[in-house]
Amino acid sequence: MENAVKHGVEPSARGGKLRVLTELRGSRVVVRITNTLPGTDTRTGGLPRGHGIALDNVRARLALLHDVQGEFSAGVQDGLYQVRITLPAPTAPKPFTAPAHAPGTLRRSSP
Repeated sequence: MENAVKHGVEPSARGGKLRVLTELRGSRVVVRITNTLPGTDTRTGGLPRGHGIALDNVRARLALLHDVQGEFSAGVQDGLYQVRITLPAPTAPKPFTAPAHAPGTLRRSSP
């Protein structure tokens, strides 16, 4: 989101829009961060660009944390910059069930 503000919203004299969507799709969590683009950079004839270090860092962290289960894509789509991250959904913890023992007996732990 920092990149969305720094490169998409902040450089625009008119401001911009930033949208964060999350959804659960089956066993996957999808996070989409979308932002408007500033005007074109007249010096380069295109959109202002960073060095891509932050995006590379996100890719590397996803690879470390989720190995091949994480997916990352970023780019311009329909005139907006969109980042999409897909991760395995966390599994719900199983409810605690006390160990069964015979009625009327106590279980004590050894010291």
